[in-house]
Amino acid sequence: MCSSDLGLPPLISLLSSSDDKIQEQAAVALRNLSVNPQNELQIVQEGGLRPLVALLRSSNDKVQRQAAGAIANLTVNPKNKLKLVQAGGLAPLVTLLRSGSDKVKEHAAGAMRNLSMNPELEPDMLREGALPPLISLLSHPEMKIQLQSAVAIRNMSVTPDSKVKIVEEGAIGALIALLRSPDLRLQEQSAVIFRNLSVNSENKVTIVEAEAVPPLLALLRPPQEPAALEGDPEYEGQLAAYRQQLKVQEQAAGALRNLSMHADNKPKMVSLGCIPPTLLLLNSEEPRIQEQGAGILRNMSVSAPHGKLMVSDGCVPMLTDLLKSTDLKVQEQAAATIRNLSATAELRPALVQAGTLPLLIELLSSPEEKIQEQAGVALRNLSDTVK
Repeated sequence: MCSSDLGLPPLISLLSSSDDKIQEQAAVALRNLSVNPQNELQIVQEGGLRPLVALLRSSNDKVQRQAAGAIANLTVNPKNKLKLVQAGGLAPLVTLLRSGSDKVKEHAAGAMRNLSMNPELEPDMLREGALPPLISLLSHPEMKIQLQSAVAIRNMSVTPDSKVKIVEEGAIGALIALLRSPDLRLQEQSAVIFRNLSVNSENKVTIVEAEAVPPLLALLRPPQEPAALEGDPEYEGQLAAYRQQLKVQEQAAGALRNLSMHADNKPKMVSLGCIPPTLLLLNSEEPRIQEQGAGILRNMSVSAPHGKLMVSDGCVPMLTDLLKSTDLKVQEQAAATIRNLSATAELRPALVQAGTLPLLIELLSSPEEKIQEQAGVALRNLSDTVK
């Protein structure tokens, strides 16, 4: 359908009316039309973006709401994101994040969420001051607003500069609160942000000092499988919740794995009870979760005292089973952990008795050189134990 068929030119002209009610109705119509992906580009091509941006500065809440809603829809299209920035849309959106009504804030945060998916726009977003109000909205009582803001921050937390700025702006406290949210989606977003932030070495220490480890450990709990049978009315909902819990578990484990890489964090994490819930991850049916669990243990086992704790807690049979995994990433982490444990002489008998030797020998023929290396060093260490 062409723009004339949609009636776009007259609708767009009405956005510039001096009557608030006419502005609102025109914005409503464009917002409804912009739900259709085929219309997103046409509305912008016909010049609808700049008058909508102008309406973001309206003193009328209803006009603001409809304009922000339309812009949130339009910025779903990747081609419209840069055009919104070029049209000067960032500054009024940031203002609305701070001072708009709840519905306006929701739409403004939704637009920021869409823009944040384009890494090239991140410097513009930071320059316009989008980060502080987004962080503030993480503590908003409305869950929809929290979620939109969290996803935007999640997207921004990928880049090195934003990893630092998010922490500097004081986001950690609000993110810890989201880890304890009853909403699984918010738990996941927060865990992903912590996983991204914890790539930065200084952030690793700051996050642990802020006491983020206990709520992250709580999210390692095994997900609840559907109690209903397939075909029952409740089954699909329970299955969706189960899958969401798996996502939360994986992201929390990924964050803890990053945190456990820093030498200063290892003793603190062990003292907080990190090892037992991590061992449970090795029993997961999901290889990606097994990998994260074994990765945490690999980092911890660099320390001989921590390795001894892991062995006393029963890690050896679980790690031995993971050497048989068909997933190469799981194999690598398990072999590397066994390598670290085998560096301590008193732990070697337990490793040999668990049957690691033939499995390690088999891994010498792995297609992955890293696995070959880990298995080879472990075998060298354990050879002293074999009589």
